[in-house]
Amino acid sequence: LMVRFDGDTPGTYGNITVGVGVMESLERRLSSYTSYADGLLKNQEHLINESIRDYENRIEFKERQMDRIELGLKTRFTRLEAQLSQLQQSSNALASVASLRLF
Repeated sequence: LMVRFDGDTPGTYGNITVGVGVMESLERRLSSYTSYADGLLKNQEHLINESIRDYENRIEFKERQMDRIELGLKTRFTRLEAQLSQLQQSSNALASVASLRLF
């Protein structure tokens, strides 16, 4: 800001209005976006990081859930294989009895 007056007589010459310049206005506007402590971009970054943590927690929960389901299915499959083996042994025993001739 520069004020120059070339007159040499005292008195009232009008009003001087001082305002914020274009660059100062731009800097103030940008600082509301870029302020490290509470700027819009910092708030958006915080919200995005919260969303990422929330998704990571959901993924971990689903992975644990899938591990439990997998363990249950493996246990059931093992039991079914054992039952199938017993049925196969019974079938073989019945087949050998049926193949015997009784007279």
